Amino acid sequence: MKLGHWKPFNLFGYALLAFGSGLLTRIYPPISPGYWIGMEILVGAGYSLSVTMPQLGVQATLAPDIVHIGSTTLLFVMSISCAISLAIGQAIFQAELSHNLAEFTSGDTIRAVQAAGVSGVKSVVPPQVLARVVQGYSDALTTVFFVPVVGSALSFIAVMFTTWITLPTENKGASESP
Repeated sequence: MKLGHWKPFNLFGYALLAFGSGLLTRIYPPISPGYWIGMEILVGAGYSLSVTMPQLGVQATLAPDIVHIGSTTLLFVMSISCAISLAIGQAIFQAELSHNLAEFTSGDTIRAVQAAGVSGVKSVVPPQVLARVVQGYSDALTTVFFVPVVGSALSFIAVMFTTWITLPTENKGASESP
């Protein structure tokens, strides 16, 4: 099926990504797997549309002799934005985790928890504070989910200002019969 439009799918992808990431900010430790798996599917669907549709937009908008430059630039911008978002998310997570754990534990315990990672928390935290540490981890993680909410919302707005180009629906060379 060829619709000839890339922009609505890109907008829909960014909307799904923002909505799904926003819903992921509502997860908490004893949540049912059905909820967070469903949200991950929603985010994955939005991400897949958001990543593939810009390539079509570049190919449809640019002159054929500079499509390779536009495609390379798009790939660079997408890669660097993912790297920057990862660094921002990590910084937010570390800061939030330290802040959340500082309310009830010492700095040495915070460093031990950060060094152990989520899978090693039980080995470095006393059992009487384990539930609070898990909640602190959860709160720090859900704060990080605001990064893709903001990023996809800004991308949605940016796509609104792109040119509405209709893609060619058939190849003229293929439609001619010998």
